[in-house]
Amino acid sequence: MIDMGIPLLKNDTKMKNSALILGFATFVLFGCKSGEKHEMVFDGPIETVSPKADRANKKETLDWAGVYEATSPCADCDGIKTTVELKTDKTFNMSQTRIGKTGDDIRFKESGNFTWEDNGSDVVLEAGKYRIKFEVGQNDLTLLDMSGNVAKGELSNFYVLKKK
Repeated sequence: MIDMGIPLLKNDTKMKNSALILGFATFVLFGCKSGEKHEMVFDGPIETVSPKADRANKKETLDWAGVYEATSPCADCDGIKTTVELKTDKTFNMSQTRIGKTGDDIRFKESGNFTWEDNGSDVVLEAGKYRIKFEVGQNDLTLLDMSGNVAKGELSNFYVLKKK
């Protein structure tokens, strides 16, 4: 006989206990009427955490200044390396390099100012006709659309720049 670690019922006491447990479980599952509403009452203080308040702290609590990088897929090159530098004076430098290509169009550079959104979590980089929004995270920047939504889909992880 192989011991599988499962205890077997050897006497009537264990059988009676099992029947008692099964009966209690049946009472709990079917004892309440399905149309009744139940409220949970808490006795004592309840601490709530607001996601918006948590986001607002990023501007003040995170070490957000620095250089962030990511490489995203490219249809006609080996990838696009994006580098963003956020400075404490609210200026930025951004560059994109098409890896594996040569010529004048392989590199894009832009500098300008950025502003913090009211939520204290998102920054908007502005330079000339360009406006790009990122959510600041712990050692990363996540590209957002201008409505503040994170990109979804199988390529979304390529839009997260990691801090160097």
